[in-house]
Amino acid sequence: MYDRSNLVSVGVPNRYVLSSCFGNEDEGEMINSHVAQAFAVRPGIHSLLDMARTVFAESTEAVHEIAEKYKEQYELPGLKLQYNITNGFYLQLSMKELGDSPMTSLFCQIARKGKNLRYTTPELISKNIKNTEAFEECLILTETVLEVVAAELLILSLFPVRSHCL
Repeated sequence: MYDRSNLVSVGVPNRYVLSSCFGNEDEGEMINSHVAQAFAVRPGIHSLLDMARTVFAESTEAVHEIAEKYKEQYELPGLKLQYNITNGFYLQLSMKELGDSPMTSLFCQIARKGKNLRYTTPELISKNIKNTEAFEECLILTETVLEVVAAELLILSLFPVRSHCL
């Protein structure tokens, strides 16, 4: 995993590292490290990485829109969109609020957790797959950029550029 101190300690110049992706330590706020890895390199350094991040952001937004659509369509204000690395995005709703909602016909991969149901839908699974693929592409491209920068730094350390003054 990349973090700011590791990147700076190996000599990655600040112009490549997007400091805001590692959170504001004064306020104790950290962006999920899972996502921060995809945004570790500043925009504008690698155009394919920029495009991959756009696709990732759009697919994440599409997942949130599905959850909002279900919340409104089935009148379930307590419906929550959750995420974990193992399952990706899933929906959660209290058993009490669910009642006899017609939404239950859409459920798949149902799990009970205390007084809540965790589940997904075919539509959410499809969007989750796209989101995961977009994220993985971001990670691959981020790693590629950082490897190139590290190689350039290694070359510069082995063969320093010396200015000759007359």
